[in-house]
Amino acid sequence: MSIRVRLIFGLAATLAALYMTGTTGESQQPEVRIVGVWTQYYESGRSGKWTQHGAFRVFMKDDKLQMASEDQTKAPEGAIKSRGLFNVGFNGETGTFDSDWGNGRIGAFKLRRVNDDVYEGYSYLNDQRRDHNIWVRSRK
Repeated sequence: MSIRVRLIFGLAATLAALYMTGTTGESQQPEVRIVGVWTQYYESGRSGKWTQHGAFRVFMKDDKLQMASEDQTKAPEGAIKSRGLFNVGFNGETGTFDSDWGNGRIGAFKLRRVNDDVYEGYSYLNDQRRDHNIWVRSRK
């Protein structure tokens, strides 16, 4: 594992520790435990560099889990910005959602829980794996 990857995971663990409330949340439903603002970092398969992409809010509305872009201004030039997020599902161990990437392209995200404040996985386009992602909760 490269030093860059270890630094990202170290940063993720540090941020997670800063935002812990002291409760495990085990009595809450998985959907409630995931609520908050999440910062997306991705490692481009083309460049191999980790980049902050933006912040996304996960919330409950009408007893349904939803996601919305909060800030994508940190996304580098040329990065695909989400035009909307849907089909959001988290079960406590894994999470999936779709993102409208424009021009009829729908990105699919498949993540696994590292801890309550970190998820890791990949984005896919047309069932082809694209970029490695780390999602870190920045606010509850």
